[in-house]
Parts: sequence; structure tokens; C-alpha cells
Amino acid sequence: MARDWVRLPSYSSKEEAEKYLPDGWQVFQIEQLYEQLPVGKRFEQKTSFPVGSVPVIDQSATGIVGWHNEEPGVLASPENPVVTFANHTCEMRLMEKPFSVIQNVFPMIGKNGVCQTRFLYYLTKGRVWLEEYKGHFPDFRRKWVCCPPLKEQEQLVKILGGLDDKIDLNRRINQTLEAMAQAIFKSWFVDFDPVKAKIAAKQEGRDPLRAAMSAISGKPDAELDALPPEHYAQLAATAALFPDEMQDSELGEIPRGWKTGSLSDFASFQNGYAAGSKMKCNTFGPRRLEVNNGQPLSALEYG
Repeated sequence: MARDWVRLPSYSSKEEAEKYLPDGWQVFQIEQLYEQLPVGKRFEQKTSFPVGSVPVIDQSATGIVGWHNEEPGVLASPENPVVTFANHTCEMRLMEKPFSVIQNVFPMIGKNGVCQTRFLYYLTKGRVWLEEYKGHFPDFRRKWVCCPPLKEQEQLVKILGGLDDKIDLNRRINQTLEAMAQAIFKSWFVDFDPVKAKIAAKQEGRDPLRAAMSAISGKPDAELDALPPEHYAQLAATAALFPDEMQDSELGEIPRGWKTGSLSDFASFQNGYAAGSKMKCNTFGPRRLEVNNGQPLSALEYG
């Protein structure tokens, strides 16, 4: 969200900005760096759909309120990106595909010969912040910034774009890992696949442990022996933790020896220091607020 962005210096006058002007750079008001684009037909939530070919950009943190299948209001591509600014929330996005917008979302491109569009995004994002619900676009346009020559903009865009690509890749990797973790959790603790595999193996006269190992690893029995010895031993130890029978409970059938209960039956909640509303953390550097001698605000002690 815009409130979570690192806050870049915000200059309200040319004289203030010139105090921090690097050699060879120039001072501009932000409105001197871009050209605002026409938006075509505006959409809203009730006129958009859950699926479609064209996204409708809104002012929220997620950025998309819905989709439609009409002509896009704004054309964009990786070669010709477009920056959007949300009037009330200060959300900014760099769009690389055609899109439409709701009211109070303003698309813009860098002014030819003055500012690259991608650099406009990096240079101006975080110059105004969401502190109250109001129109921020006038404030955004009037802010003063220090802008380098076009050649330096190109170099900076390559560096920042490369970092953005790595961040996006890490985000997608995290999403994949989270989906894998959820699938494993469901298999082990909701569907009880390792337990059911052992039960089926017993009924068929097969080795229950190896059946559970196959269920956990996703590998057929014939491939288990090809695993490295340390991986095989770890997989076998994990499979051994699951019983080979089920028992009745108030929640239905669960693995034998397991228990049902509320969270308070298995963990105790320990309160820590309650941070007041006036406590703020530094907006630059790591987002960390150390209180109570560096101890976490709260902790779960597992029994």
C-alpha cells in the first residue's frame, strides 16, 4: 500500500529542492515531467466483471477492481509503459498492458526529451503519502524533484528495473512455496493421506511405511530406493510419525492417537509490550520497532 512505501524527500519549493541538487541535474515540478493521457470510457465496480481481457485499475492496494471486454481506455506495453496515480490513496503503478480506469485514477507518460516514463515512476513514487482521505493529485503535481539527464535516467532505470524484476521473481517464488506448503498441510492434516496410504497398504499386504513415504514424497514405490540415503532416512522418519489407523472424534475420523481441541488447549498466549498509537518506526531502512528490550510484542508458547 502507498502508506507502506519508503517516503522520498518532498520539496514544496524550487529553492528547497535546489539545496540537494546533484551536479548536472535539474529541478522540476512533477507536472513539468509528464503528459497526462486521456482515459477513454471510465468504468466502476458495478460495470466491470470478475473476468475479462482488460483490467480496470482502481485506487486500492490490489489495483484491479474488475475486468471488461471492450476497447481499453489506455494503451500500454513493455516498450511504452504508462504510470497511474490514484488521487485519494496515492497508489502508483507502472502499467505494461492495455487497461481502463475508474474515476480519480490518472494515467501519464514521461514528457518527451525530459523524462522517461519508467524513470518518472521511480522518481515520483513516494513523494506524497496517504495520511488522510483527500485529493492528493494537486499536491503531487506541485512537488519539486531533482531530475538527472536522460542518459543517467536510462542507467538508473536499468538498475531499478533489474531490482524490481528480482523482487517480482522472489514474490512469485514465495507464492509458489506458500501454495506448496498449503497443499502439504491439507494432505497431511486435513485429508490424512499418509495415514490412509498406510491403511490401504496393510489391507493389500504391502509395506505401510513405504506407502506413506510414497504419499508424502509423491514418488512411486519403485523410485524410493533411488533416493540419496540421507533423503530416504529423513522421509522414512517423517512417514513413521503417522499412525496406520483412524479413530472416531467429534470432528469425524482422525488418525489414532491424535486429539481434537481448541487452540487454547494446545498453546498459551503471552502478552508483550502494547505499542501506543504515537509510536512510529523509521521510514528508512529496515521496518523494525524495538520495544520491551527487543522482545516480540507477543508470543505463542506451545505445549
